Amino acid sequence: MHGQYKSLQHKIVLIMAIAAIIPLIILASINYFEFQATFLKEAQTPFRSMVGKTKNSFELFLAERSSTVSLIASIYSYEELADTKTLRRIFLTMQKEFSGFADLGLIDEKGRLVNYAGPYSRELEGVDYSDQEWFHKVRVKNRFISEVFSGFRHFPHMVIAVQHTTPDGQSWVVRATLDTSQFDKLIGAMNLAPGSDAFLLNRDGILQTDSVYYGKALEKLPFTMPVPGDEASVSESRDSEGNQMLLSSARIADTDFVLMAVKNTEGLLRNWLIMRIDLLVVFAVSALCIYFNACGKAMRNASRPCSRWSIRKSCPPLGAWPPVSPMKSTTRWPSSTRRQASCTTSWTGKRISRARTCSKSRSAPSLRRSGAARTSPSACSALPGAWM
Repeated sequence: MHGQYKSLQHKIVLIMAIAAIIPLIILASINYFEFQATFLKEAQTPFRSMVGKTKNSFELFLAERSSTVSLIASIYSYEELADTKTLRRIFLTMQKEFSGFADLGLIDEKGRLVNYAGPYSRELEGVDYSDQEWFHKVRVKNRFISEVFSGFRHFPHMVIAVQHTTPDGQSWVVRATLDTSQFDKLIGAMNLAPGSDAFLLNRDGILQTDSVYYGKALEKLPFTMPVPGDEASVSESRDSEGNQMLLSSARIADTDFVLMAVKNTEGLLRNWLIMRIDLLVVFAVSALCIYFNACGKAMRNASRPCSRWSIRKSCPPLGAWPPVSPMKSTTRWPSSTRRQASCTTSWTGKRISRARTCSKSRSAPSLRRSGAARTSPSACSALPGAWM
């Protein structure tokens, strides 16, 4: 009977612990994933905002230079632009007012360089651009901003070309070269955190500016570029070495450029790991408190039954009572034995509740002499729960 009592005690403790810990596990799991999502979202928001602001800076920079070239092509005649002194004066004014211009040239409708102002006059004298892709595009669209390429200069640069057509049908193209070092200045103004990187790409994944970790300009990006949108977006990816990172990208309007920033998530995950350990410690302490509380309640409940009498040997099992009709019987023992026992049994449907009370004196041997002990199974007082 003692083993059954211990087994019941363990079951009670287990049931109480499970009933309390399962809701705690569910609540902790919900908090874990919600907190993780909120943590990553809070980390992504300033990252996305930074890329969006830099995208606007690039668009403003290119729009100003493009408008300047378009204005020059419109307000000056072909003859004025073909004059070397006039074109050089215009170019110096452009450099003074707007940074980034490397040279300026006039190209006729056949693609031949007519006049040039800049440091490569000897190298570019008489160059024919009729087979260049950018020249065909500007002839169709009247304005074109190229990708970064090396060209005749053998260093990365880009061009802004604008075509102007007179009412009598004459047309020419004003072409300005931009130094891509201005792009590096715009990217440097992002104030990236250590371990982060930002650069320009074209839509084929070719670097347009130098990257700190992923190569030089005109090299292929070593990992898959996400599909860019008009607005800055953030996505998770892995580089060629398997390191997890956050990517934020946005397409530069009216160009084939894509601005991308890369942030190493190692620092973010380190902070999240510290918070995750705190959550696990709180959960473990709560679970232990619940378990010990359940054990304490089970022990207090176990100490309530009467332990004065030795009931394990003398009390008959519950099933030994004969099922009789609902009644209430009381048996009184002879007064000479100085022992009284009363037993009350009642049944309601299939549920049986029995309460037995007895008082025991020192002259128990007189019971055996009178034979009274054989007339009733009740020999002591106990509650049903005290037998287990």
